[in-house]
Amino acid sequence: MGHRWSFERNSISSAPTVPAYYLQSLNLDGSEMTVNKVSFITAQSLSVSRVVSYPSLKVYQGLDAAADYTGKKLTQVGNTIEDYYLDGIQYLGNLTAGFGEWFFKSKQKPIYLDSANSSTAYMSSPAQTTAEDAQSKRQLQISIQPGTPQPQQINVPMQTSAMTTNAAPAAPSAVYTIIPVHVPQEALAMSFEYKMDGTAPDDFMTMGIGKANNYTMEAKYVDDGQWNGTPVIQVSDFCNQDIQLVFALNGSNGPPVGMLSVRNIHFYIPQRPRLDLAVTGVALTASWILSAVGWTLEATTDITQPNSWLGTGVAPADANYSHTLSFDVSQTNRAFFRLNIAPVLTPYQQWQQSKFGANAIDPAVAGDSANPAHDGIVNLLKFAFNLNPLASTSGGVPGSKVEFDSVTQRKYLTLTYAHRTGNSGLSYTVEVSDDQLTWDGSGSQVETVGSPTPTGDGVTEWVKTRLKAPVDSVAQGRKFIRVKVTRTH
Repeated sequence: MGHRWSFERNSISSAPTVPAYYLQSLNLDGSEMTVNKVSFITAQSLSVSRVVSYPSLKVYQGLDAAADYTGKKLTQVGNTIEDYYLDGIQYLGNLTAGFGEWFFKSKQKPIYLDSANSSTAYMSSPAQTTAEDAQSKRQLQISIQPGTPQPQQINVPMQTSAMTTNAAPAAPSAVYTIIPVHVPQEALAMSFEYKMDGTAPDDFMTMGIGKANNYTMEAKYVDDGQWNGTPVIQVSDFCNQDIQLVFALNGSNGPPVGMLSVRNIHFYIPQRPRLDLAVTGVALTASWILSAVGWTLEATTDITQPNSWLGTGVAPADANYSHTLSFDVSQTNRAFFRLNIAPVLTPYQQWQQSKFGANAIDPAVAGDSANPAHDGIVNLLKFAFNLNPLASTSGGVPGSKVEFDSVTQRKYLTLTYAHRTGNSGLSYTVEVSDDQLTWDGSGSQVETVGSPTPTGDGVTEWVKTRLKAPVDSVAQGRKFIRVKVTRTH
């Protein structure tokens, strides 16, 4: 503890007997000098980690996005943890949240220390060090219950993609929370734990991904106040995508009572397959487990060139629960093999590959702001409105005009644009301006007219919006309207 009256200095007669183990209190409202005695097993398990708890969203937010226990900003895919777990959360009812954060010691390990007939530079560990760099792991626990909506619930931004709920209805018979997450590249399934406290027997909880319902449980079938684990929920269709998890407490005949709590949201990634190589004479046989779906064998003769790995182009044979491939290695003095899993492409990346082929990775040709057709419409907009990026076009782009409404007997400025259906990975925002310098994308000045109608291409649908104020209104003045397209992933 470093204090003159600490146990280590043996300055007090009632010092504990040796061995004794203590952990600094996690109570944020208490003294930092407070310690709690723990068992040897607990001390051993905590000897390489440290746990910090945050009792509320407000406390966690006050840490300025969790900077900085390790001397680094805690980030994930370019965004702060706060961006993912605070700003993106939506809820109806009263929400409380607790964050647990574990800090682990770790040491960099060498990847290989033999030559393996390859370059020393590749096979040796880069920048080997004995320094112990802290690694962190975070866990979120939420609780939702009926209550009066708080002001901070109103302005929380809602991600809009095909997987969103597009602002879940504020039904009086349910309270809910919506949490945006990114599904890992190789995830096959997920699970979570939940408990219901003080709920009515006919109340029930639901969990869904976007608009789909994936799990339901009635309160009468679980013990009140006890944590329950779910079976695994298949998520492989959402690999490498941003989705929204919707947790709701529902009432059967009116508003629910009690509280729903959720914790331990886990994604499951199967163990990566092992590649076995066997050489008999000039024949090399490569084999890997049959259950390794999506993995392909790649080979190179120069392990120092990252871009030299190529697929074998040969389909493996399946026997004895394994994929197998055989090669004649008599014509080479060395060869390297590996198993690789192809990345899951976003809809936009799939479109880039289908339209640009080998140039799909060239930002000057296939980048968001590139315009290979030289018609002033960049690739991102061509994708958003389902236009050919390699051909000049003037049709299919958003159009605005003044239309007469026979119901209100007034004229309105309208904007009609093509909106991709399904999981496009795009966000469409209608913006309004008085001077084309400052744009308002809050939606407070516009409204949707009718329901979307198919464009006929099987990919997009027409969406019509208009200014809420009629153009012949004296106070209206000059207005401009546009649709802004951004990528959500």
